Amino acid sequence: MTYPKPINSLFLMVFLAIFTSFGLSQDTTQDTSTDTTVISDSPYLVINEIGVGAGYPLYQVYHLHYAFQKDVFGVAFRGSYTGEGLFLSLAGRYYTPLPIPVPTFVSAGVGIAGSNPTISATFGLHAPLGLDSNFRATLEAGVAYVGGTGIQPVATLGVGYVFYVDTAPISEEEKRRRELEKLRAFNCTEPTDVPDATQLEDAFDKAVEDFLEKARAQYAETYSNLSYDVDIKEQTVNGIEATIKANVSGSVTVKATGNKESARGTITAYFGWNGCSWSLLKYDTEF
Repeated sequence: MTYPKPINSLFLMVFLAIFTSFGLSQDTTQDTSTDTTVISDSPYLVINEIGVGAGYPLYQVYHLHYAFQKDVFGVAFRGSYTGEGLFLSLAGRYYTPLPIPVPTFVSAGVGIAGSNPTISATFGLHAPLGLDSNFRATLEAGVAYVGGTGIQPVATLGVGYVFYVDTAPISEEEKRRRELEKLRAFNCTEPTDVPDATQLEDAFDKAVEDFLEKARAQYAETYSNLSYDVDIKEQTVNGIEATIKANVSGSVTVKATGNKESARGTITAYFGWNGCSWSLLKYDTEF
């Protein structure tokens, strides 16, 4: 199969630039401080990289890539479009414990270039582009089998942006906090983590009114003359959560018969502080 000819001089310049940059990025200063600060990484951190690259064989002369790493294992995706069609590949990586100052890995992958399958095995390394930069270069070299062509050497150079994602499970408390933020009014410009207990009873009254308005709309053709009484018996506030227990009673007239029906029971309403007001989370009733 045929592909565009690679620009050899461009490859040479980029390879030289990457190693020059890596050499300049080494820290040559001496730390004379006696204070030590230890930062413990989260066990749930995943390293992500997205970038562009160039390489040989020619189906990947120019390509986009995405990769992620968790501990010593990683996965890399690569894709491009050439005159022969679409190129896509997926490779697994194992990061080696070699005692050198940059991460190194061995990789094995499979892919498809146009209508031809590919299998590759490479050795690679990551070189940071400066001590305070989120960009790094990735250099890989090895061999690949390409359907219709046979075994060929592989060499790629990529530059990518690196960022971390913390995949730690969200606690129930954090889930509740995020849910409450969604209930916050649009005009809440100065949220606070300190709940205002004096607003709780008003929030309960509003919740009761909203419930009754929905009930009227739903049963307006069946019942009329609604009357009710709500007597709050207990209020508790625990951090950003609160509970109100109340006795309720009410009556309606059945339109079809003119009979009056009544009921009484208790309601327990659960609220959460959303930063500016109390939001109803759920309620339980007993009649």
